[in-house]
Amino acid sequence: MFKIGGLVEELKGWFSTEQAKIKARAADLEAKLTKQDLNPLPKETKTCLSDKISDLIPHSVHIAAVKSQLEEAIERWQSDSTAANSLVILVSPVEPVEAIFKEVLAEKDPTKLAIESLPHALRSPDGSQTKERILEKLDLSQDRKSTLTAIPDLSWCFLRCAEGLEAIEHLQEMILGDRERFWLIGCNNWTWQYLDCVCNLSSYLEQTFCLPTLKGIELKDWLKPVSETIDFEFAYDLGERDRKSIDKDKSELNPDGEENWTSESEKRYYEHLAYISLGLSRVAAKLWLESLYAFNSEEEDEDDDKDESKGDRKPFIFQRATLPELPSLTKEDRYLLHSLNLHGDMTLSELALSLGDQERKIQRQVRSLQRSGIIEAKSAAISLNPRYYPKVRTNLDNNRFLVGGL
Repeated sequence: MFKIGGLVEELKGWFSTEQAKIKARAADLEAKLTKQDLNPLPKETKTCLSDKISDLIPHSVHIAAVKSQLEEAIERWQSDSTAANSLVILVSPVEPVEAIFKEVLAEKDPTKLAIESLPHALRSPDGSQTKERILEKLDLSQDRKSTLTAIPDLSWCFLRCAEGLEAIEHLQEMILGDRERFWLIGCNNWTWQYLDCVCNLSSYLEQTFCLPTLKGIELKDWLKPVSETIDFEFAYDLGERDRKSIDKDKSELNPDGEENWTSESEKRYYEHLAYISLGLSRVAAKLWLESLYAFNSEEEDEDDDKDESKGDRKPFIFQRATLPELPSLTKEDRYLLHSLNLHGDMTLSELALSLGDQERKIQRQVRSLQRSGIIEAKSAAISLNPRYYPKVRTNLDNNRFLVGGL
């Protein structure tokens, strides 16, 4: 007589055996990679790839989302005299909102709506002249036609210090009092929370849209113009023989034809990258580059010569992406990092003023954090290294700083 209980037990045993085989294969791979002694990327290669990443335009998902929201908001504003005349795009402090706005506004038809976009150099060194700088850039003539005014980053318009919020308060009045102008404003979540607390900003700018985070497949597609310039494999791969036994058939990977994965290894890599980067493009790009290694060109021993997978070896290999560890942060370090995320790029004098401390002291602190890799300094601009953003955010949140959304 057929016993279903015995069949179930037999199936359990089979699954356990297969799981053990997969775990053993993964452990064997990890041991081989350790033995192969992977090397960091050559400096020239890393710089070249970094430059290519910098040249990437924002993901089409972001451009399309902002464009769609903007068109709908403008249509409501033009057809309804009571509709909001502003749209705020909320983003992470490390996402390229200025670049997104540039792409969106390039597609607008200027014959339908005059377009003006305020430049980066708005914030005055002590914050007191920011309002005047903004007014200089705006077309305030009486005979102008309806205008779309873009402020790519609201953090350019204030400094957390005495008189530093005057420009924000004036913008609130202008937005309420000028129905001929539609405002497209980019603002990071940290800045939004801070300004809402001190200026009740959400009462004036009621219409907001949160920029979506990116999925693994979207990160893969965005980075494809860069990844196509190198010959690589993923750490999960052991060559064609093992790939056939580990990876799923391509038709199983893409059952609906929506996600174009070439292997299970690729899928696992990018989905993990999306997870640890919080789906933020600049964070993911930094982690992607840091997870790329070069194989040691020298043969280690005779066993390596016998490795059947060596014939399929690529010059570069992607290890599992990981977040860098945070060094120990002082209370002063946290205040500094919080200020950087509120304001974006800052000069040393702006940072000192926002913290209410001497510039010499802040300079020592900046150098220390720069040596640890947490912050970057390019020319006179100081900013957070996106690689550290997820852990910095968690650290500050745990220490009761107002960090906003992602």
